[in-house]
Formats: sequence, C-alpha cells, structure tokens
Amino acid sequence: MTNIVRRKQDEVRPGLNPYEVQEVEQPTNELILTRKVKVQDYRKTGQPRIVLMRKELFKCGFDYGVGIKFNKFTNGLILRPRKEIKLNGTTHRQDSKQHVFKCQNKGEEYPMIDIRHNWLSDFTVGTKAIVNYYQDKIVIFKEV
Repeated sequence: MTNIVRRKQDEVRPGLNPYEVQEVEQPTNELILTRKVKVQDYRKTGQPRIVLMRKELFKCGFDYGVGIKFNKFTNGLILRPRKEIKLNGTTHRQDSKQHVFKCQNKGEEYPMIDIRHNWLSDFTVGTKAIVNYYQDKIVIFKEV
C-alpha cells in the first residue's frame, strides 16, 4: 500500500519526505565508556595480561579480524584499529601480529582483545588499570 500525500502549491511540510537523509557528524575524541579492569597473571608465569571483551569495541572501530596498532607511553598504552589503506587504487589490509578475536561467552559472541608480553611491562599482576573507550582508540592507564 502506498501513501499519497497531496499538498497545495508552495506549501511546505517539514519531515514528509521519506527519502530525506541527514548526516550527523560525530566528534572524533568522544569518550564512550570508562572501566576498571584487573591485570591478570598469564598462565601463572608472572607475566601481566589484560583482556578486553565488550560490545563497546565495535563502537571504537574494532571489528572481528581487525589488526591492532599499539602505542606505548610512560603510564599506559594506546590501542588503535589498523584500517584498510589505498595503494595504487587498490585497498590493502595493514598487517598486524595482533587481531581482534571472536569469543563466545554464555551463548553471546563478543569481540576480544588479549594484551600480553612487552606491551604491559610497566604493569604489575594483581593491580587495577583504567580503560577509556573512545571513538577509534582505547587508552589504558595504570591506576595510581
């Protein structure tokens, strides 16, 4: 069934056009979520490990299989998704050793990032870390 709207000439009705699309530009550094996580022990070897497993990773640009770029600073770590780049008119996926995994927990599928080894050398096992989820990046701080 088709809706037919008749109007008089020069009559303006806002919002009647079903094909009208408005673009909303979002700020680039918008804080989505802040959480505290525990720095875990990786296989009881004494090496620190942080696991991020939340649906908010999708909002941060981390989809399944996307590579992760790490930037280390004095009190923490910045994670950014590695997106596709254009070279000579073709799109290529940037290589990365670490990717976002698909994990299943209680029947739900979640994106998961497992951070270990040299990236967490400043963190100690058993302490807390603050994780800030932004659009297109994740920042992890040591709790003072």
